[in-house]
Amino acid sequence: MQLKTRIHEWLADHVEWVQYPRIAPARRQQHRTLAYRWSVMTGQQRGWVLFGIFWGGLIALSIFGNLID
Repeated sequence: MQLKTRIHEWLADHVEWVQYPRIAPARRQQHRTLAYRWSVMTGQQRGWVLFGIFWGGLIALSIFGNLID
């Protein structure tokens, strides 16, 4: 995030139509665990994740099965 802010500041110095970024006070980054992300998902989002895992696994098994002689 700091590199992005610095690039933005450099652009504001050198290009007249670019505004200076609003720099918010640094907040401590919270590391979200996979279990937390799963717990805050809606039922529809969980369904799409499971759908992707199912079809991804099915495709992986199909490719693996075709590689076996």
